[in-house]
Amino acid sequence: MNNKIDFITDLLKSPKINASQKERLFALATDEIKNIKGNTDKQVFIELETLKNQLKTIENKTSIIEEHIGILPNIEEKVEDEIPKKELPNYIHPKYLRDFLIEYNQDSILKYTCHEIDDMDRFRNILSQCKTEYYNYEVHLQKIHSNFKNLTYKYHNKILKNVTALISTYLGTFNIDGSWSENKITVKWTSPGLLKWSIENSGKVPNPSVDFQIEKYRFNTIELKNGNSIANFSDLVIYFKNLFHFKNGNTLKTKLEETIFMKFQGDKFNIKFDNEFSELIELFTYSESLIQAFVKIINQKYHKDNFSILDVKLYFNYDYDGLKEFKIVIINSKEFGKHFTDFRLGDDFTDLINRQINGLCDFYIKAYFEDQKSIGLVNIWNGKPLKFIPTNEEIEGVEFILKMY
Repeated sequence: MNNKIDFITDLLKSPKINASQKERLFALATDEIKNIKGNTDKQVFIELETLKNQLKTIENKTSIIEEHIGILPNIEEKVEDEIPKKELPNYIHPKYLRDFLIEYNQDSILKYTCHEIDDMDRFRNILSQCKTEYYNYEVHLQKIHSNFKNLTYKYHNKILKNVTALISTYLGTFNIDGSWSENKITVKWTSPGLLKWSIENSGKVPNPSVDFQIEKYRFNTIELKNGNSIANFSDLVIYFKNLFHFKNGNTLKTKLEETIFMKFQGDKFNIKFDNEFSELIELFTYSESLIQAFVKIINQKYHKDNFSILDVKLYFNYDYDGLKEFKIVIINSKEFGKHFTDFRLGDDFTDLINRQINGLCDFYIKAYFEDQKSIGLVNIWNGKPLKFIPTNEEIEGVEFILKMY
């Protein structure tokens, strides 16, 4: 970092400089970093992050960075550690996640990071967007990064930090040496091996369908936790897509079946699907967080209520308002083990809300509450004050309800 930036950094540490002056100085440092000759976008991000960490006492420093260069997402591995374990977050509406993922999936450039390039029309569209006559991987990559920066800026503070961290790592806009997804994958759009391949295969796209182009970027086989494997870039972009999009060929039921097989085998759990559990509903969400929420709810009920066998029935369909409703029903009991009048917002679910629920879905419990002498629906997390709504509907057991858009 040059002498000007060192000088600005020293000034920022001075107790004689007020908060407003520090903000202006930090903006000046940001511009100076951007204007250093030879600085790439990646270097800018790294240098700004270094400066940001040095100046932890400056108020509003993050908002100033974002005003100048866009959002700097958190590194994936740090996201959960930075979340307060006892405090509830500000409510994030789950519709924003759906909207963000749909826009990503439909963006003229970003959609080819989650789909194979499988025909000449799509190939020509990339050339048109990149304003090149021939395919150039590095120009394509710059366009990917530019479009993603614009999209994340639009949804700043409206979607899960772990979603932006994961996608940023996959695209190589941040956390350059990090891994992404629960499978800790290190191959990404900025991998040195991909750059080398693109030079050796000039004019070739890295993620073609088999019918469009024979050559594709291949790498050492990645073994996934579910027993599947990935060995080329085309398969990698499909894996990435499936993290955020349930539809035919990649259903919620299939993912739940994999999870039940890996985590709930043996004689302690009896988990079944309702006969009308939908495999046709299209759902844009973050699948890893949704599955983590499912696992946490099951484990919490098993360990807290000391059932010898936990009987569970799973539902997935539309509710009366057209929302997509995933229900986890504990058949063992219809009564929730706490009086509603003793219930507090978050309560036993603070960790679940912080790490999985907030921004992913709205969360309800339907059960019999002894103090209310009634079955009722309680809005555990939907952005509104906690409320008990009595109902005459029959229930099979305590229902944990996750509503998505």
